Amino acid sequence: MEFFILDSKLFDDRDFAYGEQVDQKTAEPEKKDICSACGVAMGPRKWLSPRRVKLSKPSYGDVVHGSFSKFLVSSRFKELYEKSGLQGINRFDSVEIAKVLRKKVSSPEPPDYFQVQVDHGETLMIPERSPGFIFTRKPSCSACRIGTIATYDGIFLDPDTWDGKHIFIPNGLPGTIAVTEEFLAFLNESQLTNMVFEPAISYKAPWSRNRASK
Repeated sequence: MEFFILDSKLFDDRDFAYGEQVDQKTAEPEKKDICSACGVAMGPRKWLSPRRVKLSKPSYGDVVHGSFSKFLVSSRFKELYEKSGLQGINRFDSVEIAKVLRKKVSSPEPPDYFQVQVDHGETLMIPERSPGFIFTRKPSCSACRIGTIATYDGIFLDPDTWDGKHIFIPNGLPGTIAVTEEFLAFLNESQLTNMVFEPAISYKAPWSRNRASK
């Protein structure tokens, strides 16, 4: 079984617009984003309604990356996903497009967008089997297995611990979105745009890649 990692180009709009929050209001992380064993937050603060976003240009993908956690999806993505039988997205929260930069009178209107909430999976990330994986602070909780990561050259996700979710946040790797081959097939068959994935085992820490390219 092979897993893939979402390579989020957060502020890259060469093809499609990215998004930024407007007048953002937040609250403490949701209960599902807090480790029940140690109380550590496994996710960001909750983005409160109204969730307002400005887009960088009038070129709209089915997925929008940007300053918010996870990503936004179009109403088309939402409808197709809900019919697909795939597991892992537990909620779609409505988003208001407050502004589109560089928009002209002749530009198309943006679709309706939603912020996705992705499940924390039980699939384990195994540091010892992940190429070049280095902690600056090793995990102290055996439940969430969250530590401070210095870098890595690849991610090994244990297929024997896969819990049936097709899109998920791996245990031990908060903030990272992993998917299965079935999820990739769904994207390709549906021709949904603006999601790029790399095989997990060769996915390098994005901050390390950014330093190396300077």
